[in-house]
Amino acid sequence: MKPTIKVSIGGLAFSIEEDAYHILKTYLEALRKHFDKNPEAEEIVADIEARLSELLIMRINNTDVAVTLEDAQETIKIMGNPKDFGDEEAATNDNSNHSKAEETGTFDIFKKKLYRDSDHRIISGICSGLGHYLRVDPAAIRIALIGIILILNIFSFKAAATVVLAYIIFTIIIPKAKTFEQKVSMTGTNPSIENIEDRELFATNKKYRGSIFTDFIRVFFNFIFGFAAVITIIGLIAISGTLLWLYFDTEIFNVRNYLALIGMNTIDFRIAMVLLFILPLVGLFNLFVKGLRRSRFTRTTLVSFIVGLCFWFGAAFYIGNKGISWAKNYRYEASSLENIPLATNSDTIYIRIADEYKNATQQPNTPNLYFNRLKGRDRAVFILPRVQIEQDSLLTSCTVEVDKKAFSRTYDDAQQRANNLRLDYTSKDSLFIISPKWYDNDNPWDREIISIKIKTPANKTIIVEQPLRDYYRFNSDRFHRNGCINNWGWRQNFDWDWDFD
Repeated sequence: MKPTIKVSIGGLAFSIEEDAYHILKTYLEALRKHFDKNPEAEEIVADIEARLSELLIMRINNTDVAVTLEDAQETIKIMGNPKDFGDEEAATNDNSNHSKAEETGTFDIFKKKLYRDSDHRIISGICSGLGHYLRVDPAAIRIALIGIILILNIFSFKAAATVVLAYIIFTIIIPKAKTFEQKVSMTGTNPSIENIEDRELFATNKKYRGSIFTDFIRVFFNFIFGFAAVITIIGLIAISGTLLWLYFDTEIFNVRNYLALIGMNTIDFRIAMVLLFILPLVGLFNLFVKGLRRSRFTRTTLVSFIVGLCFWFGAAFYIGNKGISWAKNYRYEASSLENIPLATNSDTIYIRIADEYKNATQQPNTPNLYFNRLKGRDRAVFILPRVQIEQDSLLTSCTVEVDKKAFSRTYDDAQQRANNLRLDYTSKDSLFIISPKWYDNDNPWDREIISIKIKTPANKTIIVEQPLRDYYRFNSDRFHRNGCINNWGWRQNFDWDWDFD
């Protein structure tokens, strides 16, 4: 049984056996003494200590497990000892040590290899392992993978399933980094002291004073980038607010009802719309901020840009494909007439819609469009047919003339669709009840328009009830002294005759 000591290395807590603790303590004291005259001593030692803690975690797999003497010696061997370099003699010894290490294969672990990173995995560690191998943030790879699956799923479920299958195959083929050597090889980074020291010294910035012209150019470009960033963020907020307002608005446009009408009230379409408008502004804002801060364009920046561009092109292609396909269906128009006789002896005929439609709400600024108040995919709308009353003193009975129009990519198809179109109605005694068709995401509007013209003798009274009378038109060849029907279905008396052209 060996006593253990709790210590903090690189900001992480470790349990270390007493003999391993003394070795590591002596090692770190030697490092501080070696870099004592270096102006960057604190930063270099802190970085070395952080790398030391990373190597210890990879070796013991769990901070609850005590660090043994063997663990400490192996880690120090990889990091290197400061006494092995510093003068020519030490350099010679260092080269000989490296030669021996190469002969024994010690530094083969610094050769980068592809492994699955199980310590930072979400599913199997594929994305995290690729992040180490490509030196890219694993989050960017995960976002790209999810985005590819979602975009492919929009167009083809099989294509998205193929990507998922490929992920499963890679999980089986690519080995998991289990041992300490495999984990170091997965990162492919040489954590030796010399490597850290050189990197730190190379990162040291040397300041210099430029000319007045140079300062003016720098200030000018800072102003340009800053102004552009402010304008971009204002545009981003404005577009985001507009999209949110259009989504929740029910009083002015109520866009969701139009989307339900054409079968696009789906989460895919909404996401595509957001990506189409938001992504360019987000990309521009990041670009201007980088220019303002003079940040370097790293590989992570490039990957993020490519991922964002792929998302934007996918959204634009999805919406464009939907729009072009919808527009092509309106290339040709055809119509067909159908006459329905009204066999009734009543002097008054009532035109109304079925009771199930009376609880619907009228679409703002569109008098012939009504919707139910259900949400999501249950949202449905219907279109009121235009009702036209035509009085003719030569007629002896009422007739309903149904004008059916349809659109399609070819005229023959449009004509066939117009001929097959039927008005759903019920005629009983003095009632003519119309039942418009409901449209939703699963049964979108099929580019069909129905108009109804009721031809009636002069001695008949036609009452058009709500909501049909809001979309109602009255024609007559003559107003009579005994009265006629106005736009609201009321009877009025006139003391004059008025001929219509």
